[in-house]
Amino acid sequence: MSFLAPWALALATLAVVPVLLHLFRRDTRRRMAFPAIRYLRSAQDRSARALKLRDRLLLMVRMALVTAIAAAAAVPLLGRGQATDHAASDLALIIDNSASMNRTVADTTLLDRQRARALKLLEAAIGGDRFWVLPTVGSPVALGSDSRSAYSGVLSIPPTDAAADMGGSVVEALRLLPTGLDRAREILVMSDFQATSIGQSVAALPEDVRLLFSWSDASAGNRAIVDLEAVPPL
Repeated sequence: MSFLAPWALALATLAVVPVLLHLFRRDTRRRMAFPAIRYLRSAQDRSARALKLRDRLLLMVRMALVTAIAAAAAVPLLGRGQATDHAASDLALIIDNSASMNRTVADTTLLDRQRARALKLLEAAIGGDRFWVLPTVGSPVALGSDSRSAYSGVLSIPPTDAAADMGGSVVEALRLLPTGLDRAREILVMSDFQATSIGQSVAALPEDVRLLFSWSDASAGNRAIVDLEAVPPL
């Protein structure tokens, strides 16, 4: 079980408020002298025990109510909150290994960042999941494979100095994913989404296929050497 808003669980600390009110409430009863008090002593003891039990039950109900409100505010997800809580599905991973993914951010290339995300996703796979792993430059490295084979395929994707064609990669993924099966089909594109890689082609996406995106952001723009002068001349 997980929570959509776990921070709301902090509201459960308010359950201590009824306890504090119970401990620090003032006794507003007035004491009066009564000559025949000894005849009522036993009845008073029985009444006090009943009142004390009622007060404790009321206190527990108030604390449980505050805790329940906090749990409801946190939005618990039962049986569907974890990455492993899903039906067996077919997933095509399109990993951009074009030139722009060689940029380095915090000592890690954009390709390595997306590779790490893909590996984490594969670690959350269940037994019936199948994977297709397609680099944008090069041939597929996994076709209908289990998570272990797909894991090795992701690790084998090399960096390149070529340009990517996202539209063509999505079309290829649609061609490879099996049809006519009662299984979820998804395509996950993992890239920095350079404008030149997106192009103008748009693939017709079937209604039963979900197209997802994982974006690698880089604060620095692309760099390239456009002119070189050797001194002294070679």
